Amino acid sequence: MAIHEENECQSALPLSPADIPSGMLSSPQIGQCLKLGLLLTNHADANLRSATYDMRLGDTAFRYENEKRLEFHLGPQIDKNHAVDNTLVFAPNSLTFVNTIEDFNMPADIIARFNLKSNWVHKGLLLGTAPIVDPQFCGKMMLPIHNFSSNLVQINYGDALVAVEFTKTLPIGPGYVPNPEPEGKLLRYIDSAGKVESSVYQALKQNHAFYDNIQSKTKFFTIAGGMSLFLLICANMTLMMNIFNLAENARKQAATSQMMIESFDEKEQKRVNDEQKEINSLKLELHKLSQSLDSDKIRELVLRVQKLEESHRQAR
Repeated sequence: MAIHEENECQSALPLSPADIPSGMLSSPQIGQCLKLGLLLTNHADANLRSATYDMRLGDTAFRYENEKRLEFHLGPQIDKNHAVDNTLVFAPNSLTFVNTIEDFNMPADIIARFNLKSNWVHKGLLLGTAPIVDPQFCGKMMLPIHNFSSNLVQINYGDALVAVEFTKTLPIGPGYVPNPEPEGKLLRYIDSAGKVESSVYQALKQNHAFYDNIQSKTKFFTIAGGMSLFLLICANMTLMMNIFNLAENARKQAATSQMMIESFDEKEQKRVNDEQKEINSLKLELHKLSQSLDSDKIRELVLRVQKLEESHRQAR
């Protein structure tokens, strides 16, 4: 599909020079027609090739993204109130309509075919169609350029974009059907047809949105899992600290009890030893008194000894 911009066309049915035979034109015949104002206007002699002419990127381009029309204006800076760029950027997987500097001005007996220059094809660009430009067509074409690559591709204003070839038809005779719309109405047709956007771009956008959604959910579950693991580790550490503290407290209590037992045993042993010493002393004194035969004194001492022995046995 190629959109045209209307231009002032010749009202008659101009024919190519009679000395050009039917068939594909080479550079001499193309140059001859260009000098007569046929085939193309606004042409540059340097762009003429052996059997083609290199048409250059023009000053207008647009594409649709998210159902919004983005327009681009290229070329030299005319004044500060009309901003233009010198470079057009083709976004990955986008469909961009561009025009050319040259206008078509086709005779009634010549058709044209064009296709993208191979250097742009090698960078991932494809021309949406390679249409035939009908005889008598007059105007500026807008070409759909699809960037099938994943890279940004840049083309400067005035760069060679498409190669066009021209073929002279057999002589016009009875029954010739003239072009019903030599000026074309494709621009209005495209506007009425609605927004034209790359389906690849839309599919990739949906895939990116799906991937972002999955990534977001994965990130959430990863964070939640990490927090759960962190809380589990903290709980285990708290439990281990509690167990350690309980064990330490039990050890301290056992040590304290052992010290109390040892202290009590030392005091009790001292008391028992003191009583034993007193018993021995009393026995010795009783023995001495028994020799003096003082019965009252002996009886008193015997009672004291018995009480002490009884107390000593109970302590043991």
